[in-house]
Amino acid sequence: MKYSFRSFGLLVAFLIFSVSDVLAQDDEFKLNIFGNIATNFYGFTKNNAPYLSNGNLKATFLLQQANLYFSGNVASDWKYFVEFTFQAESGPANQIMFHAHQAWVEYRPSDEFGLRIGRTLCPFGFFNAVHSRPALYWMVFRPMPYEETGLTSDEIEGMRSEFSNGLMVSGALPLTSGVKLDYGAYVGNTENVNGFQYDLSSTKKFGGRLAVRSEYITVGISPVFNNIVAVDNQAQRNSTLIAVDGTFKLGNFTLIGEYVNAARSFSALAGSTGFNARNYTEHTDNFFFASLGYDVNERWLVFAGIESFSTNNPSSSYVNKAQTSVDAGVNFRPSDRILLKAEISHHLFNTATRPTYQSLGMSAVVSF
Repeated sequence: MKYSFRSFGLLVAFLIFSVSDVLAQDDEFKLNIFGNIATNFYGFTKNNAPYLSNGNLKATFLLQQANLYFSGNVASDWKYFVEFTFQAESGPANQIMFHAHQAWVEYRPSDEFGLRIGRTLCPFGFFNAVHSRPALYWMVFRPMPYEETGLTSDEIEGMRSEFSNGLMVSGALPLTSGVKLDYGAYVGNTENVNGFQYDLSSTKKFGGRLAVRSEYITVGISPVFNNIVAVDNQAQRNSTLIAVDGTFKLGNFTLIGEYVNAARSFSALAGSTGFNARNYTEHTDNFFFASLGYDVNERWLVFAGIESFSTNNPSSSYVNKAQTSVDAGVNFRPSDRILLKAEISHHLFNTATRPTYQSLGMSAVVSF
């Protein structure tokens, strides 16, 4: 197993219990434990991607992920949250990886203001908020930038701002009757997206999200600046992301959508010599998805969606050849804690090395 940010998680855990000891507690210390397990079956007509065994893989069972959450109060207006994730990831042995996804302590005296310290999930776009809760979205395959198993994402990276290790403020401000302004802003470090290595002296992240929310409509925008990652001993990569997301409800229909733009540039590392920006590929990526769900009744939901990724990166096989997928599926909830999902997708490609193919996904999600 691989441990992501283990030392930071241990530090936050220490802070949690230290705070609980030294603060004057108006409320008793509370501990809630909950989680979910998602197991999937994938079937493919054909795919030449190397992580799918050069097209030989036709069907596979996969423990998509298992999440364990700890939450509660440490004192009046103080609470904590810890999330551990076990997840299957593509590789020679389809290894199971262990991640400490979130570990934070928050001071929240009101709904309007909260200050959080630790490893937090960034308020970015729509889908990042439900990245590890498969029971909260109806798809089997998550949108491409968010699909961490590699089975359908085709290794598209850098299109999201997932975690931040630092400080975050957030809250919900009332605007008019039934309308609120959700805000979140964070500053800290982020992991190197080239693998799971951490160099906190060179990775900086500044970002946030503003969203206007009512009972039926939510529209948000999420800018992220200066996501800096060292790529060699001369250059660092600077990523600027912006996401626009929306949720619209009308009767039994719910429409969700998101657009993400990611611009990458390079600059010289401090003290480096011989740096030449022309030696590095600067480019822009674009991603869009939309999905429409219809609640037939309390137990059944049907959905259909589309997603597309494009880039002007000359070293990418997708340059001027957008990757597009369309899908449709059904959900059945036999009980409040069990969700069964099925989805069929048509993946549109137009190159010899990446032909068009179809996939079938089925998933069982159990919450506890």
